[in-house]
Amino acid sequence: MRKKIAVLLFVLCLVSVVSGVFAMTPRIRFPEWNKTNIKITDWDPIKGILTITVVIEANRIPIEKAYSQPYLQSNFNKVIPKIEKENIKQGDKAVFTHRLNIKSNTTNWVEMDIRAMPDIAGLKVLLRSEYADNPAMRDILEMESDQIKNPVFIGTSMPILVRDDIALNVTPEIAFVPSFIHNNQKYYIWLPLDTAESKTTNSAIKIFKTALEGKDLKKIEAAGQNLIERFNTEKRTIVFKRGKGDNFAIPTKVALEMLRANIVSLKAILNNNTDELEKFYSEMKPCYTKGFIAYNLYALFKSAGNTAKASKYKNEALTEKPAWPLLKND
Repeated sequence: MRKKIAVLLFVLCLVSVVSGVFAMTPRIRFPEWNKTNIKITDWDPIKGILTITVVIEANRIPIEKAYSQPYLQSNFNKVIPKIEKENIKQGDKAVFTHRLNIKSNTTNWVEMDIRAMPDIAGLKVLLRSEYADNPAMRDILEMESDQIKNPVFIGTSMPILVRDDIALNVTPEIAFVPSFIHNNQKYYIWLPLDTAESKTTNSAIKIFKTALEGKDLKKIEAAGQNLIERFNTEKRTIVFKRGKGDNFAIPTKVALEMLRANIVSLKAILNNNTDELEKFYSEMKPCYTKGFIAYNLYALFKSAGNTAKASKYKNEALTEKPAWPLLKND
């Protein structure tokens, strides 16, 4: 159950994990007093070394006794060194770099045990500002702040997928793969599982995959539109069966985002025209799929011999997803 909850939280399109709210009850909570970013920043499939970088920013008040320590769930008893920072001045950041030994072509979960102690005097000043119009809430939180004697948990649990081509903090079910090959060039697309709980949705997925194999753009677009309609009929999530009674759910919004990224990429690839894909990319907000669109644009411009634009999109793809040896070494 713990993993399922973590998956649902993760796939709401978070390329980085930001936390900083120490919640006590659904309605009584401290204001944000830090900004914490966790990102996979490098992956060496030959050496089997995955790099995770944690940045804790004291964006509103000073922070004391900050530390970061990851635990791989597959080998929880193996202690990975803790990295500590005694003080972070307001406006400064602390960077923690972890290198984990992990096998390629595996999935895992990593518990990011990240904790920090807010400066209590600074926290009270923040409370007086945030709750100036709500003295009752302010007084409750000030009393609660006096009870903080140890560093507060600001970490997370997140999935890890490592393949020879890339490392991602997602589960395999939502991973884009370089599976569409056209004119000897690989492109990244999302292939939904054909084990959907809804038989009608599952049938639409199989039709879409068959259309992909035929590389007939009209059939791909028709099958893709049909699948979009099927996804839109789902209430909140699309449920896939993993086997052994285990299910995996993807929020409908996320599934639609990935499928639309597929369709616009495939149109550009098969029509050999990047205009619509570039427009689609330029209008995208930061999200999980953006790096793969950048890669597809890189591959298209590389094939066309446009080295300037290929370089542009390669750099942007690596900014989005830095642990990408297939792209780094290309």
